[in-house]
Amino acid sequence: MHPYTIIKLDSVDSTNKWAKEAFAEKKILGNTVILAETQTDGRGQLQTKWHDQKGCNLLFTLVVEPKRLPVNQFFFLNQAVAIALLKAMPAHPEAYIKWPNDVLINTKKFAGILIETVIGDHAIKRAYIGVGLNVNQKSFPPALRATSLQIEHNTVFDLEEILFYVLSNIHSNLDVLLQPRLHNTYLRHLWAYHKTQDFAHKGNRFTGYVETVLPTGELVVVNMKTRQTKKYQFKEIEWIFPSE
Repeated sequence: MHPYTIIKLDSVDSTNKWAKEAFAEKKILGNTVILAETQTDGRGQLQTKWHDQKGCNLLFTLVVEPKRLPVNQFFFLNQAVAIALLKAMPAHPEAYIKWPNDVLINTKKFAGILIETVIGDHAIKRAYIGVGLNVNQKSFPPALRATSLQIEHNTVFDLEEILFYVLSNIHSNLDVLLQPRLHNTYLRHLWAYHKTQDFAHKGNRFTGYVETVLPTGELVVVNMKTRQTKKYQFKEIEWIFPSE
């Protein structure tokens, strides 16, 4: 179960943008979900474009007000949502969380997260949790390396049922946001966690593995050749997959 009020929209440029404007105008409160059938200007982390087919996927923003979440621990929000998305889908042996904000099946993206926050008194007072989850879409531009639940399972899924499970999981995870077991679950499902992976940094390719992810969101990677450990911010490091 979850306590969230759901507002359904036909089409918006961005559910995050709509939610922020509606909250500022006091049209909505916290614990509200803005759900759209399509987004005309959906975005991912650092302005990457989100592609969707109307009525086939789950595109929503959840507005929450965490209880005294320190700014330097903001990535726990991302972890909570990523785990919720992974757990809400049918079991798949090749499903993983990919830092910083994607969930993959067979190295292809089927879900993305964009969290925007409002800060006050050195804590996160409000978060706009944007989620794009590919459910029943049958095709994507090849360059996107995207997939959907229907493509992977050859089944048409009930959008409302998937949404219910996602929101229920998010609610449960937010209740234990700072507990170590949530972070440990995240690491267990993290792509390249203690497993070799090819990366690129400033044009230089190397093989390494993920050692951990810090509460601030930095990815900690060990270079297999130099044995050096380094922290990376968002977009400072690329993931190189076999077909690339």
